[in-house]
Amino acid sequence: MFVNAGAREMLLQGERQRCLTEPWPEIHATILRLGLALKAGSVQAALQPQSSGCS
Repeated sequence: MFVNAGAREMLLQGERQRCLTEPWPEIHATILRLGLALKAGSVQAALQPQSSGCS
């Protein structure tokens, strides 16, 4: 089986983008509606645009 160089990173980038554009806005709205705090860390990082090569 052959895999192109960078294929994993490209797939992860696409998956991240779909997550941020499809389920995340609804999740974010629910968090805000419930008055939950967004803590620094993975949730805040998810809100920031990812540069290429990020994991």
